[in-house]
Amino acid sequence: MRCHRPRWVSWVLLLMAVLCWSKTALPAVADGSISIVEERQENHFPNELIWHLTAHSTAGDITSIKLVFAKRGDTSLTSAPLQFEPAREVAAQHRWHTKYLSVPPGAPILFHWVIRDAVGNERVTEERVLYYDDLRFPWNRLENEQVALFWYEGDNSFGQEPFDLANEAVERLSAEIGAQLAFQVRIVVYPGQEEFFSAFPRMRDWIGGRAFPKMGLTVQIISPDSNRDWWQGVIPHEIAHLLFHQATDHPFADPPAWLNEGLAVHSEAVSHDEQESIVRRAALGGELLPLPYVTGSFGPDHAQVSLAYAQSLSMVEYALERFGPESMAALMVAYREGKPTCEAMPAAWGMSQEEFYAEWKTATTAAAAEADLRGLGGSLSERTTLLTVGLMVCCCSTSLLVVAAVAAVLVFRK
Repeated sequence: MRCHRPRWVSWVLLLMAVLCWSKTALPAVADGSISIVEERQENHFPNELIWHLTAHSTAGDITSIKLVFAKRGDTSLTSAPLQFEPAREVAAQHRWHTKYLSVPPGAPILFHWVIRDAVGNERVTEERVLYYDDLRFPWNRLENEQVALFWYEGDNSFGQEPFDLANEAVERLSAEIGAQLAFQVRIVVYPGQEEFFSAFPRMRDWIGGRAFPKMGLTVQIISPDSNRDWWQGVIPHEIAHLLFHQATDHPFADPPAWLNEGLAVHSEAVSHDEQESIVRRAALGGELLPLPYVTGSFGPDHAQVSLAYAQSLSMVEYALERFGPESMAALMVAYREGKPTCEAMPAAWGMSQEEFYAEWKTATTAAAAEADLRGLGGSLSERTTLLTVGLMVCCCSTSLLVVAAVAAVLVFRK
């Protein structure tokens, strides 16, 4: 099957190249005359975030101040002009209303200032990161270079276990797919639904947590009384999603859902016997889901969704064993370079996604049949031998019954 890039992709690439050339071709503008006197933020999570800035120019009145910001991972920037009366020194603010935007707690906000004065000087500050934390609660914190965990109910021992789980998940999956975190991932833990929903005013349905892969953030509901199997599964699962996004992040990459979800389930620190059983039954019944179903969204049907997750796990574990870390790393690199799956998998694995699926399905069906034979008494040859012996015993038993019946008739006649 030939791999075609959509025509719009070529136009977007061309436009990006032109924009990059235009940006580098612009002459530098002196900014030594403009200085920042004071800068601060007011955090009123989840309702609003307010930026304050005081700036001064030695050359002329400051006439324009723009705040340029976006959540990490956003495809577009917000450019917000601040209102003020021009002067050599001005103070201004920008109020960002977030109550109805569902900005998650701990969201990383990337921002910088663009300041101009009346004589043409411009000051563009370096981009920085501001974390929009939920300051309503007294958070505890554990962190290192790759993971930061925030919780406020439970002692340090309660926080230590999920923190260790997250780090172990990062290290294990990094070794298996040859990818490293580009930036620290954050885990925010609320102890109950009420507190969780208060951070998401627009959310009403029950949910156990949310992941924001582009931001490197997951928000979960876990209390000291929670079932340990729950958070031993959910923490590594969500961490895997965050790492996978960073490993494959490119506007044109299209990694399949089975690869993403399969790696996440594979990372869980719990038993997967149930998922293996689901796949085995589906394989025996000829009910394995077709490739298009597990490539995109898994759909609303609960039974099929359960099979989709189980099948994704099976496909990923087959791929990990079949190709090993080096080829998995090559696949991550191919996606990060913007290659679509129809190019990425042949380049990294030497086969198309369709060929891989066919191979996995054949191997999985054969393994399920073999397991079923073992459960019913061994291999095919062993079952044949047992059947032959059984028939011989039955024949012998029938002959003895006939002889006994004839003897009984003769005895009664006498």
